[in-house]
Amino acid sequence: MTDTKNISRSYAMPRLDMKLKTVASLIGIISAVLLPQIVHMVGKITETGSHLGEMLLPMQLPVLIVGLFAGPVAGLTTGILAPIISYTLTGMPGNAILPFMILELATYGLISGLVREFKTNTFFKVFLAQFAGRGIRAIAILVAFYVVGSDKIAPAVIWTSIKVGFVGILVQLIVIPFLIYIVRKADEDGITG
Repeated sequence: MTDTKNISRSYAMPRLDMKLKTVASLIGIISAVLLPQIVHMVGKITETGSHLGEMLLPMQLPVLIVGLFAGPVAGLTTGILAPIISYTLTGMPGNAILPFMILELATYGLISGLVREFKTNTFFKVFLAQFAGRGIRAIAILVAFYVVGSDKIAPAVIWTSIKVGFVGILVQLIVIPFLIYIVRKADEDGITG
């Protein structure tokens, strides 16, 4: 039986060499490109359209996980490359949102990697990365709208995306700590078992 008290407990992450960090980034990038496609297909089948993707935030999940597993460089790299490759291959995210997604996901990857070794629970680490990523995205949108004068994206999208993506934010806060717990437990069992 799973000890639910320990799921959010702080554990040391296993150290990864450069090869494993590179593999983690590649898997993260592939996942961040494929997951939104799967969610959009389900959206078409269920006739919810792109709303399902906006609600579940499938591109963010792999980036946060890579940062927490492989550190800030792997997380940052995944966060930058995933939306660029996705856009190149699929046209998503769209032109107007792409630069903001790059900034947001790069921040998620960087911050989750930087807090990886913090002596605090994983739930808080994920929350910190989410807060930083959303904050950078909001600042970039405000600068684009008020300073640059871009009419491609309006400040209202900041709050709307949080409201619509609330389910995805909660999924990240629940799934990622649980996944990290499972990996750490397997690593501990492998060392001590």
